[in-house]
Amino acid sequence: MRFLGSWFRDRISLVIIDEAHKVNFDQDWPSLQKAENRTLRLESIGTRILTYLDETESRIMALSAVASGIDDALAQWVSNNIEATPERTPYRSTRQLIGRLECLPGGRFKVFYDLMDGDDLEFEEGVEGKPFVPTPLPALPPTTSDWSGTQKRFRPYLFWAAMHLAQRHENRQQHAVLISVTQRIGGYAKDFLTLLESDWAGIEKPNFFVPPDISSPEYGVWQNCLKACEDYFSSQSREYRLLQHGVVVHHGKMPGPLARLLVKVIEAGSVRLVLATSTLTEGVNLPFETVLIPNLRRYDEGKKRWVRLTPQEFNNLVGRAGRPGFGTEGQSLVLVGFWDNRQRGDYSYLTGELVKRKLNEAGLAQSPLAELIARIEQLWREISGSTDDREFQHWLETTAPLKEDLESEEKTDLVESLDTLDSVLLSAIVELKQIAHEELSAEEMEARLRRIWQHSYARYAVMGHFL
Repeated sequence: MRFLGSWFRDRISLVIIDEAHKVNFDQDWPSLQKAENRTLRLESIGTRILTYLDETESRIMALSAVASGIDDALAQWVSNNIEATPERTPYRSTRQLIGRLECLPGGRFKVFYDLMDGDDLEFEEGVEGKPFVPTPLPALPPTTSDWSGTQKRFRPYLFWAAMHLAQRHENRQQHAVLISVTQRIGGYAKDFLTLLESDWAGIEKPNFFVPPDISSPEYGVWQNCLKACEDYFSSQSREYRLLQHGVVVHHGKMPGPLARLLVKVIEAGSVRLVLATSTLTEGVNLPFETVLIPNLRRYDEGKKRWVRLTPQEFNNLVGRAGRPGFGTEGQSLVLVGFWDNRQRGDYSYLTGELVKRKLNEAGLAQSPLAELIARIEQLWREISGSTDDREFQHWLETTAPLKEDLESEEKTDLVESLDTLDSVLLSAIVELKQIAHEELSAEEMEARLRRIWQHSYARYAVMGHFL
């Protein structure tokens, strides 16, 4: 659009927005302020394209498997019709279970299943409780390292369970297991290595990994992956040493070529145990039979504290369980310890919200663009001391980031947020000029920008007086 203008626009006949739910704000305030937020990028480019194509006969489709609660807002956004409704299908290629992996005293385990395909699981009428597996795994072997701390205490249970769930069975069947962590994956990788190479070095472990045979078609990809990992991270790195043990570590700082090789190794079935952040669970279509979730909180840089995952984030995460074509069922298990009531409370809240959404489809749709402007307004009010809406609007129309003196952290945040808003507007301005084939007057440009503004996801999600 930016470089070819109408020449490109007039040749588009169909636009498909996959994973359309990702336009909904993900609560990542630091990345929103710094213009690095994925939801803002999708809203910005999506809104511009949808607006430009209003004048053509192009068709537009938005797809999502986890848009429950915000699907009405998505349908209205892509159609530019406030009365539009989405097409829904109840079809599922696999059955999806959500449950708790209870970590009990003495290293014992117990599994309770609470939801199936978003519905509450219960025994027949008159019988209390939930379906459960009394002894799903062998007891945890002793360890010598210090595992004190609420979250760290989970890790021996987590890795022992992961190895057993990914082990090869007598019929040669093997399940793919994802350990999904919200942040700080390095600590998990370090502790997994400690257990494999130290605490559990002398005990018999589950047979969850066998290196590809030299005669197998997977051997070449496996060797290339090992060499690339050693080249990028060194032979002493946690990534390389875990890969030798049959564990893929995938995170946001992974170089692109290596990340693609790791995905190939997983797809080929050479490795069945993956430790990853959302860079894999959100960015690549790699379903797993089992998703293990050790923590339901992430660190919010803006609030400077740990916050609970949103129901949408949790729904996206558990949606990765299940491998169509390989099995009929996928399970997501949240680790819950007898020592940690907070995790239990977070789990109860999030599963309860999923059931509510399934029942009434009610959810809060949030626009990253609207949230950005609301954040700018909040910072402006804190600095100026004014509550006058017109005064804010006048300031927003006339100010520029370079005009502001940076005297405080609030002003720095405000200028950074303004700069992000400018980047959204400038992208639209450049493209509008290209499409127009002529120099637009200020009035014409304002009218076209207003049209884009009114077509934004913000109109159908969180609405405010600034819209």
